[in-house]
Amino acid sequence: MSLINAFEMKIDLRIKEDLKKFLTEERTRSKSTVQIRSAHPLDQLDINLLYKAIPRLKGIAYRVIIDPSLIAGLIVQQGSQIIDLSLSGQLKNLRASIYEIDR
Repeated sequence: MSLINAFEMKIDLRIKEDLKKFLTEERTRSKSTVQIRSAHPLDQLDINLLYKAIPRLKGIAYRVIIDPSLIAGLIVQQGSQIIDLSLSGQLKNLRASIYEIDR
């Protein structure tokens, strides 16, 4: 199938509407829940400090996932927005910076 023919394909209207509905629901669901990946378990004081640092998260349901590969810190994800406050993320950025300098 050529590239032009791929763009000319007709999609069943019901399938298109079902997909649109699914994607809308998924976007709403992902924005209504915050995923917090942490190197270590978080207590309520940690959560309160996170709310203080990122006030827009307050009142939104969250799920904590313990991920030792982060070394320290955490990664906060709401929908497609990601805030990486982890040591592994900082090391990755440092490695990329050093690589760019060495080029």
